[in-house]
Amino acid sequence: MKLLIIRLIITVSVPIVVGAAIVLLIFYQSLWSALYTWEDDSVKWINQTQQQILHNSAYSQQLIETYSFNQLQLHLVVMNSIIQKYYSSELIINPNAQFLKCSYRELIFNECPPDVYTKLNQSIFYVDLYYIREGFNFNKLTTQQQEFIVMNEFVSYYGRAAILASISEEFLKIQTLYNADTTSIMAHQPSRYQNFTASTYQTCLGTDFIEPYDPRCRPWYKYAKQHEGYFFYEPYLDAIEGNLEMTLSSRIYHNSEFKSVSSIDYEMNSIIQLFKATQSQNAYSVLFHEFNNTIFYHPQLNASDVISWGDLEFKNITDNCFGDQALELCNLEKNNFVQQLDQTVNFIQTLNYSIENQINTDGLYQYWSRYGVNLISLVYPIRSQITKYPTQQPYSFSIILTARVLVDNSDSLKLFNVLNANLIKIPLIVEFVALSCLIFVFIINYGHFQIYQIQYPIELLIIFLQKSLMEQQQYKNPVNMKSETNDKVKLNLFTKYLNTGNTPKLNQNQSKIISNQRNKNISQELSYSMSFQNNTKQIFTFQQHDKQAIQLDQSGTNFRGKILNQDEIQETPSKINQSLFKKDSFNESRVLTQQQNNSNYNFIHRSNSNYNFLHRSNSNKNRDYMNDSINRSQQDLINQPMTESYLITRSTNATRITQDFDFLTQLEQIQEKENGQSKILSGLKPLFLEMKIIKKTFQMLEEVINYQIQAYSQDEQDTMKTLFHFSKAKSTFQNLQNLTGLSRCYFNLGIIYLLKNEYEQSCEYFEASVTQSLQLIGIDCLDQINENMFVNIQDDQKDQLFIFCKRILSYAHSIKQQSLELAQEELQQKQQQQVINQLNKKSSIKYLMLRSIRLFKVVQKITYNCYQKSPFQDIFLIFLYQEMIEMFIYLQQTHEVDQYFDKSNALLEVNLYKLELNNNNTKDKKYLEQLKTKNIILELLKTKQKFLSGIIEKQNKNYKQALEYFTQSLEYGTHFNPFFRQKVIQNIKLLFDELQLQGKVIDEQFDDFDSNTPIDLVYAIQLNSMSSFIIAESCLENIKKSNFFKKNDRIQIVIFNQELDVLLPYTQIKSDYQYQLMISSIQKIGLKTTLNQNLNLKKLDYIQAINQTLDHVYEFKESQLVQLEEIYKLNIKYNKNKEDSFSQQLQKHYQIIKQNDLNQRKKIIILQSSDQFTQNDLTIKKSFIKLQKILKLEKPTVFHLIDYQSIIDKKQGKPFQSDFIEYQSFYEENKLITKLNKLRNSEMLNPEYEFMTILNNY
Repeated sequence: MKLLIIRLIITVSVPIVVGAAIVLLIFYQSLWSALYTWEDDSVKWINQTQQQILHNSAYSQQLIETYSFNQLQLHLVVMNSIIQKYYSSELIINPNAQFLKCSYRELIFNECPPDVYTKLNQSIFYVDLYYIREGFNFNKLTTQQQEFIVMNEFVSYYGRAAILASISEEFLKIQTLYNADTTSIMAHQPSRYQNFTASTYQTCLGTDFIEPYDPRCRPWYKYAKQHEGYFFYEPYLDAIEGNLEMTLSSRIYHNSEFKSVSSIDYEMNSIIQLFKATQSQNAYSVLFHEFNNTIFYHPQLNASDVISWGDLEFKNITDNCFGDQALELCNLEKNNFVQQLDQTVNFIQTLNYSIENQINTDGLYQYWSRYGVNLISLVYPIRSQITKYPTQQPYSFSIILTARVLVDNSDSLKLFNVLNANLIKIPLIVEFVALSCLIFVFIINYGHFQIYQIQYPIELLIIFLQKSLMEQQQYKNPVNMKSETNDKVKLNLFTKYLNTGNTPKLNQNQSKIISNQRNKNISQELSYSMSFQNNTKQIFTFQQHDKQAIQLDQSGTNFRGKILNQDEIQETPSKINQSLFKKDSFNESRVLTQQQNNSNYNFIHRSNSNYNFLHRSNSNKNRDYMNDSINRSQQDLINQPMTESYLITRSTNATRITQDFDFLTQLEQIQEKENGQSKILSGLKPLFLEMKIIKKTFQMLEEVINYQIQAYSQDEQDTMKTLFHFSKAKSTFQNLQNLTGLSRCYFNLGIIYLLKNEYEQSCEYFEASVTQSLQLIGIDCLDQINENMFVNIQDDQKDQLFIFCKRILSYAHSIKQQSLELAQEELQQKQQQQVINQLNKKSSIKYLMLRSIRLFKVVQKITYNCYQKSPFQDIFLIFLYQEMIEMFIYLQQTHEVDQYFDKSNALLEVNLYKLELNNNNTKDKKYLEQLKTKNIILELLKTKQKFLSGIIEKQNKNYKQALEYFTQSLEYGTHFNPFFRQKVIQNIKLLFDELQLQGKVIDEQFDDFDSNTPIDLVYAIQLNSMSSFIIAESCLENIKKSNFFKKNDRIQIVIFNQELDVLLPYTQIKSDYQYQLMISSIQKIGLKTTLNQNLNLKKLDYIQAINQTLDHVYEFKESQLVQLEEIYKLNIKYNKNKEDSFSQQLQKHYQIIKQNDLNQRKKIIILQSSDQFTQNDLTIKKSFIKLQKILKLEKPTVFHLIDYQSIIDKKQGKPFQSDFIEYQSFYEENKLITKLNKLRNSEMLNPEYEFMTILNNY
C-alpha cells in the first residue's frame, strides 16, 4: 500500500503541479495587465468626475456674480443718465425745494445747523453731506460749486432708491454712491459719519489744502477721467477706513466738457456668505483680479491685505517647509501654481472656449499641490453683459475672476495605491505553494480514504450488530446470571477493541468524543427527566376541603395514583412491545405540520383556520429555573471527581449535591446503555452517498433497538416514567412513520397541556392524535361514524375503540373548556361595560360549543350499541351527558337539555344506590379502596348535577329555585372541586345581586378565591465559615429568580453560630435594590462574624437554633403574651370543671389576638446549618407548644438546608419529627426551592383533575 501511494504521488502530482504553475503564471500576467488598464481608466473617470464637480460649483458662482455685477452697472448707468438730463434741463425741478446740507468738515467739528444732527440721527437719507478740501461752508463756495451740490441733491432720490433696492434684493450691496467734480467736491450718499480728516494726505495737487483727502488723487478717478465707459477697478485699500474694496466708476461729459466722475463702492458679503456655505475641508471658493492675481475673497484672506493668490496660498511657507530641500520643493510648488494661473488668465482672454457647453475648457483648470496636498482649481471670468456701453476695456478683460478649489483624490483612489502590489504578489506565491501541497495531501488522503471509508465502517457495523444482539438477549433474560456475565465479558472485549491502538486512528479520538457526548447527553437527559417529574407530579393531586374528606384522603391515597391510568397513558404493554420505539428527547414545544390532510374529517377541516398546527413554545419560568439548576447539579455529578477536598472547596458553587441518587442513577444507566450503540455509529463518518444511506438505516435500527430495550427495563407501574417515555419517543415515531406511536405521543402531549390549562394548545395535539387514529381505523372523517358501526366489535378491538373514544372525548372537552373560558371573559367584559369585539367573541364561543357538541355526539354514537360489550362505565356516560348539558344550556337548546338531563339523572341515581349497597356488603380492602374512589367521583357528579339544575332554573328566571339548587350543590356530598365551588359561589353572588339580597358572607367567600395566604419567610443562617454566607447568598438569589415572593410576603433574616440574633426584622421586599442590599449585609456581617468568632464558646446545634428562631416567628407584644398565659390557665381550669372554655372577658382578648393578621400568615423557616447533629433532645420548647395550642395556629414549616460536608464528617443525626412543626431536611438547594414553590402553589389546584380521573378510571 505504501509503494502504491508513493507511485501515485510521483506520477500524478508532479505533472499537475507543473501544469498548475504554468497556468497560474499566464493568469497572473493577464491579471496584472488588466489591473494597469483598469487603473488608467479609473484615473480618467476620477478626473472627469472631479472636473464636473468643479464646473458645477464654479459655473453657478459665475452666473450669480455676472448677474450681480450687471445689476450694479445698471444702477450707475441710470444715475449718469439722470445727471445728463439735469444738465440738459430735461428734468423738472421744484425751485422752492430746500435741502439740509452740510460739509463733512463742519459735521465733524459740530459746525452744522442743529437740524442736520437731528435728522441725521433719524436716518442717513434725511441729510445731504458733501466733502470739500477748503471753503467748507456752502455760502462761501463758488457758484459753480454750489450748483454742483444742488444738482446732486435733486438727483439723489435715485441714489437712495438704488441703495435700498440693493440691500434688500441683490447680492452686491451698494455701500456708497458719490459724484466728484474737478474742484475736490464729492457729493456723498448715503450721509453717514466719516472722518475724512483722519485719512492719509493726498499730495497730487499740492499741500496747501486743509483737508487731507482728495478724490481727484485716487486711481479710479484718474483712470475714469481719461477713458470713456464703465470700469470696475481692481481691489484696493480704502483711504478712509483701510478696508479692501472695489469701485465702479464712470466719467460724466456735457457739451464736450468734463464735469465729474460718478462712482459706486459696493460690498460682497452676501456672495461671500454663499461661498462659505459651500466651503468644506476639501473645497473652497476664491475671487481675484487678473492684475497680479489680487485676491478679493479667500477663506484665509484678512480684510486689510492686498495680496496675490499665489502668495496667499503659500503665505506660511517657512512654517510648513523645514530645511532647504523642503523649502525648495515648496517654492517649486508655488511657482508651478503661479505659472499655471498666469497661463489660465492669458487663455481666458483668447475666448477660444465655451463654458456653457464645456468645450475646450482644459486651459481653465490648474493641477497643483500645496505642501504635498494635490489640488485642482477651475477659474471662470466674470464679464459685463451690457453691450450698449463700453465696459472694462481697455482697463482689463474681465471684471473679476471666480475660482473653485478642490482637493485632488485621484492618486489615493488609484488601484495600486489602494492595493499594495506586493500584497497582491505574496498571496499569489502562497497560493501556488498551497495548491501544490494540497495536491500532495489529496493523493495521500485518497489512499487513507480507502481504509477509512470501506474497511473500517464495515468493522464498526459488525460490532454494532453483535453488541445490539447481546443487549437484547440480556434484557429479555435478566434472571440468567451466567448469560449476563458472559455478555458483560463480551461488552468489555468490544470496548477494548474500540479503544485499542490496532484500529485506525479514528478510534484513538473516538473515546474522548464519545465520553464528552455521553456526559452532555446524560446531563440533558437528567435535567429533562427531573424537571418533568417534579412538575408533573405536582399537578397530579386532588384536594378535599371538608374534615371528612381530608380523613378519607389520608386513608385512601391510592386515589391520586389512579388519576393517570395505564390503559390510556401506557396503553397495555403488549401494544408497546409491538412498536419498537427508541427513546428520544422530550419536546413539548411544537406540533409537527399536519400529516396526510386528505384523511381529515369535514368539520375539522372547516376549523383549520382556527386550529392550524402552530409552532409555539410554551415555557414555564419556574420549570426553566429548575431545569437550569438541575443541569448545573447533574453536570457536577458527571464531570467532577467526588473527593473530600473537592467537596470541601465547592461551597462557592450555587448548587449542592444531593444524596438522593436513585432516579438519577437509573436514567444514567439507561443513557450508558444507549451510548453503547450510539458511540459505535458516531465513529462512522460517511463521505459518499452509499455509506450515508447505510448509516441512516443503522441509526433508525438503533432507535428501534434502544426503544425496545428501554421498554423491557421500564417500570410498568411508574406512570410518570411511562408518560415521559412516550413523550420523548415522538420524533422516533415520526422518523419511522409509525402512526400508532405518533398518535399516542400527540395524545400524551395534549394531556400535558390540558393539565396546564392551555386549552388551545391541547386542542391542537388532540386533533393531531384523532387524525392519526382515523387513519389507523380506516375512516376518512368522523361524520362517517354511526350507531351500527361497532355492533359486532371483536373482543381484541375493545381496547382500541376505548382509547379512540377517549381521545375524541379529550378533544371535545378541551374545546368545551376553551369556549367556557371565552364565555367567562365575555361575562367579565360585560360587567365592566366593555363592548369591544363582543359580537366576534360570541360567534367564536358559539362555534366552539357547536363543535364540541358534535364531538361529544361522536363519542355517544360509539358507546350507543357497544355499551354492554365495551369497557365504558356509567360514570363515563354520566360525565359525557353533563358535558353536553352544559353546552346545551349555554346555547339555550331546551329540548336537548331536558333529554340529556333525564338520562344523566337516571344513571346517577342508579349508581348512587348500587354504591351504597356495595359499601355495606363489601369487606375486601382492595375493593373498598376502589369504591372509595368511585364514591368521590359520584359525589362530584351529584353536586354538578345540582349545579346544572340551578343553571337551568336561572335560565328560566326561577331565581329562588336556582339558589336552592346552588346551595344544595355546596352542601351535599363529602367532596368537591374548588374550581367548581368557585363557579357555584359566583352564580349565587349574581343571583343575590339580581334579587337585591344582602350577601356579605358570599362576597367574602368569593373574594377568598382571588387571594392567597401571604407568607412570612424566616431565613436562619449559621455563620461558622466563609462558605456559609456564600451559600446563603446563592440560595436567596435562586429563591428570588424562582418568583417565590408575592405582593404581601415578608422576609426575616436571622443569623446564629454561638448565639442567635435578628439581622433583618420582617420586611416586605419591594425592589431589586432592597433585595441586593439585604444580601450585601449578609456578606458583610458573615465575614465579620466568621473572622471574630470565639472558638472556646459552644455553638448552637440545629435544634437549639430552631427553638430560638421560633421566638421570632410570631409577633406578639408582652401584654398579649400575659393575656395568653391567663387564657391558657383558665382554659385548663374550665375544662376540668366541664364548664365553658373561656369567660366573656378572656374570649374578647382571645379574639383580638387571634385576629391579628400578622400572626395568621403562613410561616416558613429555612434553617441553613453545617450539620444535622445534636446532643440535645429532639423536642420543641414548651412555650411555643402552649402558644400554638391556645391560638390553634397553623404549623410552621421548617426546611433544613444541610451542608453536604456533614455526610463526609458523618454528622448526620436522626430524622427530626414533631407534632407542632413540619420539618424536612435537604442537601441540595434546588430541591429546597422546588419544595418551597410547591408549598406556595399548593393553594392553586388544577380544574382538570376530575376529568383526568374519570377519563383514566372509567
